[in-house]
Amino acid sequence: MKSKYRNIFLAFGVVAVVIMLLTMNMSYEELWSNLKRAGYYLPLIILLWLVVYVINTCSWYVILHSSGRVTIPFWRLYKYSVSGFALNYVTPVGLMGGEPYRIMELTPYVGVERATSSVILYVMMHIFSHFCFWMSSVLIYVFFYPVNWSMGILMGFITLFCLTLGTLFIKGYRHGMAVACMNLASKIPFLKKYALAFAEKNRAKLENIDKQIALVHKQDKRSFYGSLFLEYLARVVSCGEVWLILNVLTTNVSFVDCILILAFSSLMANLLFFMPMQLGGREGGFALAVNGISVAGAYGVYAALITRIREMVWIIIGLALMKIGNKNVKDMVSDIKVKALAFDFGGTLDSPFLHWAQVYIKIYNEKLGIPLTRETFWDSYVFAEREMERLNPVKATDTLRDVQNYKTRFQFDDLIRRGVVEDTEYNRTTLPAEAARLVTEFSTDYVRQAKPVLEKLKDKYTLFVVSNYYGNLKSVLQSMGVADLFHSITDSTIAGMRKPDPALWKLAIEQEGFQPEEVIVVGDSQRNDVNPALSLGCHVIKCCPDETAVVPGITCIMQLSELEVLLL
Repeated sequence: MKSKYRNIFLAFGVVAVVIMLLTMNMSYEELWSNLKRAGYYLPLIILLWLVVYVINTCSWYVILHSSGRVTIPFWRLYKYSVSGFALNYVTPVGLMGGEPYRIMELTPYVGVERATSSVILYVMMHIFSHFCFWMSSVLIYVFFYPVNWSMGILMGFITLFCLTLGTLFIKGYRHGMAVACMNLASKIPFLKKYALAFAEKNRAKLENIDKQIALVHKQDKRSFYGSLFLEYLARVVSCGEVWLILNVLTTNVSFVDCILILAFSSLMANLLFFMPMQLGGREGGFALAVNGISVAGAYGVYAALITRIREMVWIIIGLALMKIGNKNVKDMVSDIKVKALAFDFGGTLDSPFLHWAQVYIKIYNEKLGIPLTRETFWDSYVFAEREMERLNPVKATDTLRDVQNYKTRFQFDDLIRRGVVEDTEYNRTTLPAEAARLVTEFSTDYVRQAKPVLEKLKDKYTLFVVSNYYGNLKSVLQSMGVADLFHSITDSTIAGMRKPDPALWKLAIEQEGFQPEEVIVVGDSQRNDVNPALSLGCHVIKCCPDETAVVPGITCIMQLSELEVLLL
């Protein structure tokens, strides 16, 4: 994640903490008195939550590994877990701060779709474990305590509540939740406009996220139930906090009692999810819970107070962790011992990170005086690409100029057919050839400027190219004078597979004898380069022509020379 985004999250958290400290309805003398009363139990409680967060992180780690290999260290995932929970504690409506933060921090390691699906699935698992915890607490209460008619009604309400929401979550596990959440947001008056626009723009990504969520539930039951068990275990272990607190006051409370106290107090607090730290709900929940098992209500108020103090300590720790241990690309490369750089070709090595349609439009407008726009040219660009696939005119020995001769001829054929360009002999023969020459010179000049950077990188890393091409990529690179810089050249036509299939990247990496985590993929396409590489466990540097192409959380460059600063 970029520092500016991280600083925004941090600033929000700090402001929220300051506001909560200033609005506490307890004098600092009274607070200090209660802290002294807790004695050495308070450090034990704080340490207990270190363990609880380890269990939470294990649950998230299981989910991440269920969808493929990841290279993120466990301690870094732990850091994101603690900071995410800290942001959630201080965020009204809950989950509005911690989850976006986690997604943005995780994106450089696994990609935005996989990061999003893992965070959504983990949140669902975290909430679902609460339902399981509350349901089991109902059974414990019925087994250990007499149930009168009022308590029976309450137990029945809790059971119905948990079963209803639990059923909805099971449906979400089977079909995904991303699209459903956006559909829900599109019905909220103030969010409707933005939700519809976001859903329309990112429909494919949202559907893919849902597929990944459903896949874990359907095909990897072991990971699904393993993650759920760990989250449930975290709930049970956290009951030790209540047990430690109440042992300051009395020895008449068993661990089973503490399970019931935490279950019913957390239920009350979660019903007030819209309050930062569920202010008021937690205290009232503790008081009601201890009364329900015939313990003095004052004990519950005291337990809630110490719990608040523990939460505040871990909020501060979580916010501090946001600024600790964040590494730049050069530090990450050193830590993970990157040995190779895998480059895309089109839009990465052969042009200044521009889509080739933009390159043609630029040259046709500026050099040939043909006033084309994306709207008037795009259909002809697509037509030429399809003709290249259908007719397959390229020979293995063809250079870039030969490839461009084919493409520009097809483009002008379609431009003339659609009436964008006048049908003359000059426009059918001479102009396409001139366009091919200009485009080739533009690309070759760019490669020559990039060559010194590649030569410096070659001294430290193994370089190789992976591209969707026509079977002549080696000849093209030879004609540009850079083929000898690359240890191997993987051409999709020769390999018999194309991006975005990760298999093309995997083939190239395995042929070089590297592990995915030893490779940084450098490419301009989110679909063809970034997502497949991250799915394999590679690291990624995205080539962006401008700020609009930047993806939060992913290292982006706007010119190839930046690789020298980042990696050398």
